[in-house]
Amino acid sequence: MDRVQFNNMTVKQKLKWFFGYYGMTIAAVLGVCVVAVMLVKAVFWPQKAEDVCVLLYSDAVTQEDCALYKREIESRNTGKSASVQVCNISDPYGSQAFAAKVGCDLIDLVIAPEKEMKLMADNGFLLNYAPVEGSTMYMGIPKTAREGNLLEDVIDYLNEKIPM
Repeated sequence: MDRVQFNNMTVKQKLKWFFGYYGMTIAAVLGVCVVAVMLVKAVFWPQKAEDVCVLLYSDAVTQEDCALYKREIESRNTGKSASVQVCNISDPYGSQAFAAKVGCDLIDLVIAPEKEMKLMADNGFLLNYAPVEGSTMYMGIPKTAREGNLLEDVIDYLNEKIPM
């Protein structure tokens, strides 16, 4: 296209030509910029971990239960944040999600069936584990857990709340 043709085009035609010619380049540059910004943000300003992180592996506990546990834990300990997550046993990806979270996330307390707890203890992941009062579930403390009064309070609270 020569200069005379371009000058005779309407603004709408010029924009259509511009994005048709440079559109993929602009999209690629924007994509690289977004990825770079996200990487820099993740490296230099990481998300703050909660004060206590609990992971459950059960079909008896729902996401709504976890949200309730989180709210009640946070309301009992003013100024402290909590994370309570559940991976369902019956979910086809539940065991994979549980294994990934146990291996990668900061976890202060794990609640799961005895079979899983025994496996984690045999592999050296847990400091110790014990049955949840009045339940078939077991509660364990990973070696990487942050100790303190908050963890003890959460253990006491969840001993009362975990369903059979």
